Amino acid sequence: MITIDKKSYIGKGNHREVYRHPENNKLCVKIVFDGSENSRQVIREKSYYKHLEKRNISWEMLSRYHGDVITDMGPASVFELITDHDDEVSKTLEYYISESEITAAHYDELRVLLYEFRDYLASQRIITKTLDPGNIVCQKNEQGIFRLSVIDNIGNLDLIPISNYIDFLAQKKIHRRWIRFEKKLRNEHSDNAPLMRILDKL
Repeated sequence: MITIDKKSYIGKGNHREVYRHPENNKLCVKIVFDGSENSRQVIREKSYYKHLEKRNISWEMLSRYHGDVITDMGPASVFELITDHDDEVSKTLEYYISESEITAAHYDELRVLLYEFRDYLASQRIITKTLDPGNIVCQKNEQGIFRLSVIDNIGNLDLIPISNYIDFLAQKKIHRRWIRFEKKLRNEHSDNAPLMRILDKL
């Protein structure tokens, strides 16, 4: 069992709270707080990560799953923690598109990286439940943002996930997720002119 330092709290999702791993600051632990550690959704997520491991994908833009542990706060899943060059937890894409001034300051980086991110999902056949800017982080080095990474909401919700194994079906699903993602960004950030220009050029 590992003991969680409450001061290492990072954030909270629908079912889990996230803390820095007490023994490895390159990892985080996601701790279930609603008793759903054995829910269908969590089981499918773990199964999908194992599927990706077997396919030997590139983890360049996806936080890697490192198994489960028991903590003093309950069962937890261990994931790679995406951090910036100063060891601070990387901010989400939502932060960088929350205000047009912030987006404008990182316009060139985001324009290139969103294109590369879309290509990464397709080339690695990574299926997400949804794509949300709150589940994508922007990793920075001393020069600026250099990579986007998905940190949550990975997996296939289909009862029979045939698209996990058939490239054509996977690509169709990934494309649909991306179209919805762009639509979400346009609807929720229509007043962000730099973001709209980025999306128009994708």
